[in-house]
Amino acid sequence: MTNINKIKLQPHASATIDLMRFNGYSLELAIADIIDNSLPVNSKNINITVQRKNGKRNDLFVLIEDDGMGMNESELEEAMDLSAKDLNSERDKNDLGKFGLGLKSASFSQCLDLLVISKRRNTEIKAMQWDLNFVKENNDWSVNVLEHDDITSIQNEFNIKDKQQGTAVLWRQCDTILKGLSEDKYEEEINIAITDLQKNLSLVYHKYISRGITIKVNGLELEAMDPFCERGSAGSRASVTFEETISLSKDDHKAKIKGYLLPHRSKMGDDKRAQNVSINGDLLAAQGIYFYRVDRLISWGSWHNLIRKSEANSLARVEISVGNNCDSEWSIEIKKSSINLPIYIKKRIRALVLGTTEKSNTVGVRRVKQKPSEYAIWQRELNKDNGTYQYSINKNHSFFKSYMDKHNIDKDIMISILDLIETTIPIEDIQNDIAQKTFKIGSPSDGLFEGIIEKALTFKELGVSFEDYKETMGKYVSYNLSNEQVLEVNSTIEKRWENK
Repeated sequence: MTNINKIKLQPHASATIDLMRFNGYSLELAIADIIDNSLPVNSKNINITVQRKNGKRNDLFVLIEDDGMGMNESELEEAMDLSAKDLNSERDKNDLGKFGLGLKSASFSQCLDLLVISKRRNTEIKAMQWDLNFVKENNDWSVNVLEHDDITSIQNEFNIKDKQQGTAVLWRQCDTILKGLSEDKYEEEINIAITDLQKNLSLVYHKYISRGITIKVNGLELEAMDPFCERGSAGSRASVTFEETISLSKDDHKAKIKGYLLPHRSKMGDDKRAQNVSINGDLLAAQGIYFYRVDRLISWGSWHNLIRKSEANSLARVEISVGNNCDSEWSIEIKKSSINLPIYIKKRIRALVLGTTEKSNTVGVRRVKQKPSEYAIWQRELNKDNGTYQYSINKNHSFFKSYMDKHNIDKDIMISILDLIETTIPIEDIQNDIAQKTFKIGSPSDGLFEGIIEKALTFKELGVSFEDYKETMGKYVSYNLSNEQVLEVNSTIEKRWENK
């Protein structure tokens, strides 16, 4: 085998580009991957813009700017290179990257035109561009190196300000984002996407934001979420159930594990605080293990098959924090969006998790033992013998007494009707809908407000006092009203109540 013929095989651009692009990134994951490049280079301010240029739908662009160290020409060329880093090479302990592909893989997943402008302090500004349409059409893996005048033109067109140092990543021809948006509801859907992005980044980077890093999305400065309910003046704070450090391997890789028991929703404070603890205030969905790599949240809202999600466990959260030197132990993939718990420490983690979830269940049980309010129509009780909850209608409620007196209805007949309502509640359907998130609670409309008021005034005809009505309805939970809206609707009802 002294004379071996060799053939150089260059990957076909069109098919290869498609494989690189369809890699499972969402908009939130893709932008997070760009931010991961900004934070390790001392960026203090990161600005994200998602807009249409000149108001045209197909001219949607995404711009991510930072004030970090920036790159010179050789560093920029390396950043635009499609080859990956050596996973075995040493990296800075604050490096949030993994393969060295994040800039390209994240950007290509969302757009066909990637432009990076960067400047190191006391050096000339540089810019390079991947035009994927050109690559595919010409089977030519070349990047465009922009001249100074072209860079200035781009800066003016997209309002990219000159800085002493920093980097701007610009996505144009954002076909992936546009694919998910309908023509007739474009504005509504893009606003939803931006709101979801804001919520996601507020959680993923909450530790960095809490330390003073500023992240803005379309001009809105993000507030750090508080998934372990450790901050805030309103309401109670979480209690720590355990702290432990586990050794992962002979290379002295370690994981810090910490358990939290959140206060009951009623003791958490106002609605804003609850929204700051869980995205959309959903404790059920947000329970689980929160996995951090160099303080950047990778995975959350899952127990990873250690236990099942349930209402009883909704106040339990477990934090696992690791460095960037043990990615293989946790099977962290290129998008940095999921993990697998190492088999050899799974049993220990499960034991720690169970200790916290048992305390979460106890909080719920303790509240069941409390005497229900006389104004509550539905009562919740725990059957200690079989460990189940029972919901029943308070048949002595003043509403029912007033109705029976007004219409001369026999008490036994009324009790039979209420028993029928109790026994025909579609419990399994409700459980399935909650578990699958197939339900959606809409925001109240003007028509709904008037409907609440009209229904309220029918109780006055029964001789019910306004105070009894107000205490019974509480916060109008099924109508999804804010505290301010509850005050507004009660004020209107009280005025009409007195004048009727």
